[in-house]
Amino acid sequence: MASLNKHSIGGNIFLLLLAAIFMLMGVYFQWLYTNESNAALAEEIAYQKAQEEYHDSNIYYEPEASIRWLLLRQHPAGYFVPNPDLLFEPTQLNDNTLRATRYAISILYELGALDSINPKTIIEYVMENYLADIQSAGEVDGAVYHNGPYAGFGTLSSRPAAVRPTMDALLILNLLGGLDDPRLDLDRVNKFILAHMNDDGGFWDEHYAQSGRNSSLRCTSFALRALSIIQGHQKKGFSTSDRERITSFVVSTHDPASGGYADFPGREATDSYFVFRAFISIWSLASGDLAERREYVENHMEVDHTIDYLFGQHYLKDEGAFSRYYRDLQSVSSLKATNLIIWFMTSMGRMEVLPEKAILQYMMSKQNRPGEFGGDMYTTYSALSTFSRLAVSTEPMSQPKKPTRHASIPAYFPLMLFSLSLLTLITSYFTKKHEMEARNHILARQASIDGLTGILNRNGFEEGLEKQIGQAIRHDKPLALIMMDVDNFKDINDRHGHIVGDKILKEITRLMTENIRVYDIFARWGGEEFMILVTEAGQDKAVQFAEKLRKIIESGFFGIESKVTCSFGVAMYRKSETIDEFVHRADEAMYNAKHSGRNQVSTVPTSAKKDDRVVEFKP
Repeated sequence: MASLNKHSIGGNIFLLLLAAIFMLMGVYFQWLYTNESNAALAEEIAYQKAQEEYHDSNIYYEPEASIRWLLLRQHPAGYFVPNPDLLFEPTQLNDNTLRATRYAISILYELGALDSINPKTIIEYVMENYLADIQSAGEVDGAVYHNGPYAGFGTLSSRPAAVRPTMDALLILNLLGGLDDPRLDLDRVNKFILAHMNDDGGFWDEHYAQSGRNSSLRCTSFALRALSIIQGHQKKGFSTSDRERITSFVVSTHDPASGGYADFPGREATDSYFVFRAFISIWSLASGDLAERREYVENHMEVDHTIDYLFGQHYLKDEGAFSRYYRDLQSVSSLKATNLIIWFMTSMGRMEVLPEKAILQYMMSKQNRPGEFGGDMYTTYSALSTFSRLAVSTEPMSQPKKPTRHASIPAYFPLMLFSLSLLTLITSYFTKKHEMEARNHILARQASIDGLTGILNRNGFEEGLEKQIGQAIRHDKPLALIMMDVDNFKDINDRHGHIVGDKILKEITRLMTENIRVYDIFARWGGEEFMILVTEAGQDKAVQFAEKLRKIIESGFFGIESKVTCSFGVAMYRKSETIDEFVHRADEAMYNAKHSGRNQVSTVPTSAKKDDRVVEFKP
């Protein structure tokens, strides 16, 4: 019996040891398999995200394709035509040819490819449309041109001279270095254009006969672009009296109701082209470096108001583009209008408000064939000009590398080891149960805590918000929600890097944590946005509290030269509303503070009800 007991004990010990060995092996291989699988899964998820980013951000254009597309449209005589199949058709040399040639040369200039053409043939074509002695030739009314002789360009050699074709011709000659051609008398051309200026400072153009001799912003912009080329070449400038008169006319075309510009003073602004025409007119009148030109435009255009008009009336968010016309809420996206607006905004240093990726995706969607955008010379020029101004790459992104990591252990192997022993299975069960409980606890905590700042994240805040709303309803107590957003945070990241940006968010968190009540709820809502739920506080108290926090941040030190500020929106809970509606009103109030100049507190949502109280604190 004793021997049997010894064998039994020994067998039990052996089985226990064997089971323990199987258990340890099973646990080890399960751990190894899990780690390898998780690593492989993480790589696969990262790869899928990289693929999405690649398809979303792989925006580039091919200059060589555009050059080839363009050169197919050049006639041996130098000019360019829209359709290469009709290159030698006499009808292709018409009133639009000079303008098409101007855009073709502008495209080649944007692409740095002027060396791919023979400039002499193009200059010869342009000079064929040159009228060297307009007064003696009698093409125009002598009563108007009484201080000749003049010189100018027509759309064809058989057409009279006008301001628009003269501008087109000068733009071409300027890009090709043809302004010093001995046949060209720039002083006469200058006098010809100035002869179109009316007493009000605006210009007219016989090319647009429907307007007669009335001053229009369209003709004024053409005249000033032409004059600026001549004056730049001759190193001259506008007289003070002319500059003031012309500027006054351009300003008079502003539509204060909408913020846009019209062709004639006192008209409603419905065409976004005239914003560019007003801008380029005033820009052409200015002198000096970039900063001085911007200052002159800022002094005579309500730039911010105009940008609000462009985004409010002409930006089509679903397409990522701007429209030319805004009338009866019917707008069509336009490559041309989008390019002119980007020209205006980049020249004025307002790139931070441009939705660049959306605009570039729109431009790329209009590529009909390699190198061609939108179907004609002007639309192709518009796209390429936009790419140049926004510094778009000419090379595709590298495709993400597909992951090759796989688990080296079959999935069934750990399970086979577990099945060899009941003890191993039981032990594995309780071990796994404990591991899962611990993991769930960690995940639950991670799900409610922001990893960067250590405060509640959006999930944790929403849980607390729901509870506090219930208590506020039960006890009939006021409940205030403050949403705050770091002003110009993208600029801070772009200028100083994301590490500095993260430090600023942490410092803001510290300042807020030190200055809010322990029973209020403070959380990071997302990005640079934070939420503060203020319990048992009326609107006045909540607004004062938000203003206090705003001043604390404004006076804080964040380790950078520029001041860090925040915009605050305050909303009071209404018993009948949902959580989403409550948060939405705070969000709207915060964006109202943003749009009102940033670094302030606002309780006015964009869709305020009649009983909403208007409160704004501005620094």
